[in-house]
Amino acid sequence: MDDRNHVWKSRGTGKIAPALVDDIRALALAAHRKQLDAQRLRLLLARVDAEPVGNAPAIARVIGRALNTARWTTAPTPTGLIERVKTIWQTPEPTLPTPEDFVWFCLCDTDGFARERALRGITMPPPSAMRLALLMIRLNDWVPQVRAAAQDCLRRVEAGITPAVFVDALPYCLQALPLASRMDDGGAALIALVSRPDIHALIAERLMHGEGGAIVRIFRDLMSTDLFDAHLPALAISARDTTIRARALRILLDGAVEDIPVIREFWISRKLGIKRPVAGTASRPIAHVPAAQALITRAARDRTVAVRKAAAQGLVRHRDDIDDLDALVALFKHETNAAVLDRIAFVKKHRPA
Repeated sequence: MDDRNHVWKSRGTGKIAPALVDDIRALALAAHRKQLDAQRLRLLLARVDAEPVGNAPAIARVIGRALNTARWTTAPTPTGLIERVKTIWQTPEPTLPTPEDFVWFCLCDTDGFARERALRGITMPPPSAMRLALLMIRLNDWVPQVRAAAQDCLRRVEAGITPAVFVDALPYCLQALPLASRMDDGGAALIALVSRPDIHALIAERLMHGEGGAIVRIFRDLMSTDLFDAHLPALAISARDTTIRARALRILLDGAVEDIPVIREFWISRKLGIKRPVAGTASRPIAHVPAAQALITRAARDRTVAVRKAAAQGLVRHRDDIDDLDALVALFKHETNAAVLDRIAFVKKHRPA
């Protein structure tokens, strides 16, 4: 909110269809006039649930604007005498009870009190990845009471969250986690969900058999924790996605995870207590590292250049610790990639005495 004129700054709605935006505005107006029926809400919620989970911030902005606009919208008043007389004989529209599912829309209200009440009123687990993402957004709300209510809500419904819903929402949740400067214990609640046995098993299966940019981003973000370190040897050998195979192999050969996104505090004035968050990177070691020779031997026969390149880089790193260096170098005798050959030439030139 702009402190100078107390109006919400205009932001884009991303790739949200204009028809969906219009329907959300109409629904917010109907809810404000107490004319919202459950069937209409369920149909719109189904369309919102079908949106990609990456559109969750844009959906939240659209809903928040619609509710805020409806709050200050009044019913049109008849101006002419005939119109006023006609309204006397019209039967007023019935006032309908607000459906319980409307609390998912109130999560995005611009009023912090409304967001807190909505979080207190949620008793059922989110049935879709989009609604779970809308709940996760509130873990980083700028109002402390709303953040606390979101943490209580997540603890209340986490047992009923299905693994499929959580894993579908995982790309957004993991990308938001390192950049969430106000998440507090909400980050721990998210890590606890990832550690749940049924969710953990499904994520491991997706990492092993999935492919594409989305699963690679999930793997990259998950490596900021040690929850899946035990799966690294299997991923380095059998992961379907070549990027995951190569990255898992590099992590094992390096003995550490590099380029973990973190938020650091940059002091502008320590005297005045003014600071701002700055995005950066960090690294962490992994606990159990298999023998480098076995990893390189298997990776040297991989059909993907990126994996063979990681194996050659590991050979450069561990050339002083390998007993039979010539045998490993011989595995690359039919190599044609220039980057791999360059590393093998370095090993031959700088072999240990």
